[in-house]
Amino acid sequence: MSARAGVVSWFGSAVLLVMSSCASPRGNAQSVLVSPSSIFVVRHAEKADPSNPDTPLSPAGEARAIALAEVLANKGVKAVFATEFIRTQQTAQPAARAAGVDVVIMKNADRPLLLERAKALAPGSSVLIVGHSNTVPAIVQELSGEPVDGINENEYDNLYEIVVEADGRKRLVRSRFGEPYR
Repeated sequence: MSARAGVVSWFGSAVLLVMSSCASPRGNAQSVLVSPSSIFVVRHAEKADPSNPDTPLSPAGEARAIALAEVLANKGVKAVFATEFIRTQQTAQPAARAAGVDVVIMKNADRPLLLERAKALAPGSSVLIVGHSNTVPAIVQELSGEPVDGINENEYDNLYEIVVEADGRKRLVRSRFGEPYR
């Protein structure tokens, strides 16, 4: 055996040894090396003027946006998406600032592209999507495969998390954040 062949053989053995030490008892090294990813989906926070189609947030909405940022602070957020409306962008901004990323503005009509971008997140990272009462249930259902009830007009505290496991399995976790809605 040549010296070069011996080095290649030694290197290959070392790689196999490292890979086998990372494997789970079932032999799936990926499940140990890759943590789940999450896609968080929320409706924008409380509006200042319900009669204005592009209203900013109310003081209660601003407080809720800060509460959202606090909930997501240690979740590995790598991308934040909001629609073209001021209220969704203002809801997303504190979480984006805390994560050190910009809010990516996408039109409501660009939902297929939004879903494609959300699904392309890096393993172990998270994405935040801020939508509307009439879009969040469909987005969550399209991403998770689970049906989601509609959102009441005065309901702003739903937090949907689609957890994407390393093997591609998905599960939906529903929770609430900020002050309960009335």
